[in-house]
Amino acid sequence: MMDKKQLESLRMLYIEVDELAGDIISLKPKVVIDSVTGSTPERPDKHVIPIKGIHMEEYIHLQKKLAQKTRKLLKQIDKMEKWIDCVEDSELRTIFRLRYQKGKTWAEIGQSLGYDRRTVARKCDMFFEN
Repeated sequence: MMDKKQLESLRMLYIEVDELAGDIISLKPKVVIDSVTGSTPERPDKHVIPIKGIHMEEYIHLQKKLAQKTRKLLKQIDKMEKWIDCVEDSELRTIFRLRYQKGKTWAEIGQSLGYDRRTVARKCDMFFEN
């Protein structure tokens, strides 16, 4: 059984997943610059050679970390959505979807279902009290 407090966190989980997806997309590999001493066929004397590269280890680690967080949140979301889908009463299921998945206010839900906002809030409260 899911409780009301858990369901209320569903909208924030959606937002958090969106934020993490944005972080993954905007993640840029860190460019590192260093120098080595050596020679080249064009210049056989020892001299300083600047090198530039990407710190792939750190980049891959951050990418995996963000992906792991995202997977964990998606599992939580999936569990909550499945619970809502299993609510037998279609009216309550609709109220839960509108409130906890879509983030609608009680007034918006009441208006779309033809009830006062207090009525839909009460229906929800009564479900969790039983």
